[in-house]
Amino acid sequence: MVRCVRGTSNIKESSFSSSSGVVSDIITKLDWQDKYINDTIKVSTWQDAINYCEDLTLNSYTDWRLPNINELTSIMSEKLSNPAISTTFNMKNSSEYWSSSTHSKTDGWYLNFLDGYQYMATKMSSLSVRCVRDN
Repeated sequence: MVRCVRGTSNIKESSFSSSSGVVSDIITKLDWQDKYINDTIKVSTWQDAINYCEDLTLNSYTDWRLPNINELTSIMSEKLSNPAISTTFNMKNSSEYWSSSTHSKTDGWYLNFLDGYQYMATKMSSLSVRCVRDN
């Protein structure tokens, strides 16, 4: 099926600055984790992603959390693909990132930065994690 639309997009292209493993979004006022100890962080489950962010200390900040699907979508770029994210971010070897948003008791939402689409997965799926904090 296809649904056509016309007009301007409601997705706002953000403006980013990067420093010491943290990318700051000037428009949304969010800080994003962009520094990995060993490549991309991949977790075993959705709950592991939440725990990882809650336990993260980066640049002396300890208030990291797993982003919701709208926050995660805010760093996606409609102008780019494969990956559909600003080159300010370090994508490493993964494209599928957990969000804190749930679809059901057993399923959660994630964003695939290769194509820029949101998908559902069982919360037991192994996906990557990128933490966020309010700045």
